[in-house]
Amino acid sequence: MIYEYKLACIEAGLSEERIKQIEQVFDTEYKHNRYEQAKREKYKMEILHVEGMIGQDGEVGSFELPDPSVDIEEDFIHRCDLDRLQDVLAMLSDDDREFIMTCFAYETSYIKRLRERFNLTTEGVRSKKRRILAELQKKFFEEI
Repeated sequence: MIYEYKLACIEAGLSEERIKQIEQVFDTEYKHNRYEQAKREKYKMEILHVEGMIGQDGEVGSFELPDPSVDIEEDFIHRCDLDRLQDVLAMLSDDDREFIMTCFAYETSYIKRLRERFNLTTEGVRSKKRRILAELQKKFFEEI
């Protein structure tokens, strides 16, 4: 039992016997929680009790079980970033958009493809890629 709770029990005037009973309840609950945590880690699963499937108003029904491996907040932020990226890509000229999309569509052979398509040197391709990425980054992070 946490020392502050024990002090609160003493200040409330509880008997030693009653305080020991409360300590025993706390200790039992603590051991139970540690046991469940060990099972969750060992079997890599979440333990849900039936009481957790009853709604706040007492309604009983089929509830979706949460997937602990999914980070809803991270997923939402990722989708917002993708939407923002689509908007920023739309602000580029058609040639720049085609150029940067080719860079990432053909990761291993993009330099050769872009040299031929845009009639540039290898350094010209790299320079144009850096310029477009800098422009995308600037537009992506500027205030909406």
